[in-house]
Amino acid sequence: MIRFFKALAGAVVLILIAAVFLLVNFRTEKFQQMDGQKEELYFFNKKIGERHYRNGVLEGKTRAFHSDGKLKAEFMFKEGLREGTAKHYTPKGNLRFEDFYVRGDKKWRKKYDDSGKLISEKKYK
Repeated sequence: MIRFFKALAGAVVLILIAAVFLLVNFRTEKFQQMDGQKEELYFFNKKIGERHYRNGVLEGKTRAFHSDGKLKAEFMFKEGLREGTAKHYTPKGNLRFEDFYVRGDKKWRKKYDDSGKLISEKKYK
């Protein structure tokens, strides 16, 4: 009986490995062909994110959402790199961070408290 369960466990592991391999390869192929808007969903069809692609590369506005549907972050991509102002929000909807990017490099960050007051500012080289 123990031998049967060991064999069954081995078969289950092989099936899981094969399923992951097929899923990764399928998703990679789909990603390379992606064009337009893509929505990512939580369980029960709650939106977790929204991205825009052009020829498989991130382009334009990208938004992420908290599990309750409120905006979590919003930023722009240009030719696959972050560009411009990125805003990050608390679950209550208050601005928490504001980052600024140039061709994927973060140039500065502003941090806000729960009331929206600026509490720190940092510049990057």
